Amino acid sequence: GGYLEEYDVARAVLYAMNNGAQVINMSFGDVVISRFLKDVIQYAYSEGSIIIASSGNSGTNAPNYPSGLAETISVGASDRSDQLAGFSNWGYTIDLVAPGVEILSPRAGGGYDLVNGTSFSAPMVTATAGLLLSNNPNYTIEQIRNILKTSADDIGISGWDKQTGAGRLNMNRASLINKNSTLLVN
Repeated sequence: GGYLEEYDVARAVLYAMNNGAQVINMSFGDVVISRFLKDVIQYAYSEGSIIIASSGNSGTNAPNYPSGLAETISVGASDRSDQLAGFSNWGYTIDLVAPGVEILSPRAGGGYDLVNGTSFSAPMVTATAGLLLSNNPNYTIEQIRNILKTSADDIGISGWDKQTGAGRLNMNRASLINKNSTLLVN
């Protein structure tokens, strides 16, 4: 049904960490977060886990959690016109956007559907972070965040803006920056 308990999420984060996962996707959220889950996410961050979270689908600037935490890389959704998708949350916590409209996805019971949501945008950023990390396992979380933001296509107001963050994910440009690590900033 798409519902989960924060205790289960916390256990899943710890399970991922204990089994060597370095990049964790969190394509879910709520307007509140328990101290327990916040502590687990902060612990994962302190241990070097890269946590990518979907910004939410309420079309507001209200923070959604866990994407509203500083320890996560917050991802909103862009549409086919390279604009912020109407349903995508935005605001001061967003880092960047990725395609999230009419994404081909498997359907429960078989077949495929075209779906919308920031839950489909965040995995694209997660995959890019994993690719960057596979090419340079010594990158820190903040170096990965900086590559993702620096390489994004600026589709909003020039520079960072609260609608699209640093812009739309550009995996190709991120991999080019990855090859020239002198462009990294800590």
